[in-house]
Amino acid sequence: MSKKHTMVLFISIIIIILLYSILDGGGAKTDLDIGEDALSISYKDFSMSVDYGEVIAIEAVQVSDFGTAFEGGEDKVCRWGVWKSEGLGEYSQYTITSSPNAVLLHLSDGGKILLSYESGESTVMLGQLLFDMLTEHGYNVDYIP
Repeated sequence: MSKKHTMVLFISIIIIILLYSILDGGGAKTDLDIGEDALSISYKDFSMSVDYGEVIAIEAVQVSDFGTAFEGGEDKVCRWGVWKSEGLGEYSQYTITSSPNAVLLHLSDGGKILLSYESGESTVMLGQLLFDMLTEHGYNVDYIP
């Protein structure tokens, strides 16, 4: 292949990658912040924060029916906002669409937050990390595998 063809191919690949990223195909614009006192999540126009003191249990779940969104929505990358399903009732969520694995945070006020991150394996690790971190800091949290 000539240098000219190689350069055209290289520039074409760069342009395709840039367009893919600009058109939101290059990944979610997500911020998951595991802070000192709270877990904060933001995605597009959705944001939520939960103080660790409100978490009473962390449960590893597989979800087959996410239900419908009241506030928020779903795109090709994730689901976000306030949802309602037959199995979970009303709950908040930030989950990826590529995996049914999730972490369900049970809150002291009866609320529920459903989370997943990057992949099924990363999600399981997230649940264990949150549990380990909270118990190390003296929070009384149950872990439900």
